[in-house]
Amino acid sequence: MNEEEKELRRRAEQEWNREATKNLKLAEEQQLIFERAWAAGFFDGEGHASARSDGAFDCSIDQASKDFYNLERFCKAVGVGHVVDLPPRKNKKQQPACRWRITNRSELSTLFDAIGMLLTKSKRDQLAEALSSARSSLKSAGITVVDVAARETSENSGKDR
Repeated sequence: MNEEEKELRRRAEQEWNREATKNLKLAEEQQLIFERAWAAGFFDGEGHASARSDGAFDCSIDQASKDFYNLERFCKAVGVGHVVDLPPRKNKKQQPACRWRITNRSELSTLFDAIGMLLTKSKRDQLAEALSSARSSLKSAGITVVDVAARETSENSGKDR
């Protein structure tokens, strides 16, 4: 193989590597979109978000099982939260349980950004109310917060399922 052929082969390999890298990134992005869509459906059916009168919030998913797979998959898809075992139940006939939950406002905002627009209107409103409550408690403490959830909810109110 002469030098010209070697150079052509080298360029072809570089181009193939560039294309393979682009395809891999595209596949990863498509997988993330798929996982977030799955996570939105899972949260729609199993999740809970609520605001409390003191400005705190609760956002969790409980599973009557010791199989953490779905909760860990959800956690990975949305990028926040943690999964814990729940204490044994009083009724010995009931299955053990575990819970995914978030514990701070930043995680709540990240959750809304990840799946908020993929949720049904009622669940999105529930999550937005919890986020709004958390943000208003920050404002009352003198901390300025951009209200992304309220803006996104109002922008998309006519685009609901």
